[in-house]
Amino acid sequence: MISAVSAPGKVLIAGGYLILDPAQIGLVIALSARIYCVIEVDDDGASHGDGAAITVTSPQFLNAQWKYQVVSSSDGLRVEDLYSL
Repeated sequence: MISAVSAPGKVLIAGGYLILDPAQIGLVIALSARIYCVIEVDDDGASHGDGAAITVTSPQFLNAQWKYQVVSSSDGLRVEDLYSL
C-alpha cells in the first residue's frame, strides 16, 4: 500500500512560538515550493523487537536515511531512534 501527500511551503517572517498565544499575531508567506511525503508499507513486514520499524528516506539530503521504531506500552506509544540504540 502506498499513500502520498503534499503541502505548500511557507516562511515564517515574524511571530515564532509567540503565536500560540491568541493575543499575538504572526506573518507567514506562502511559497510555490511543496513538501512531498510518500508512505509505503513493506511487504516483508520488517520490525525490530516489539515495534514497527519506520525508515525515513530523503532524496533532498543526498538520499539520507533515518530509522525509527514505534513501541507500544501501557504508557502509550514511544518512538526510538534505531541508530542510537
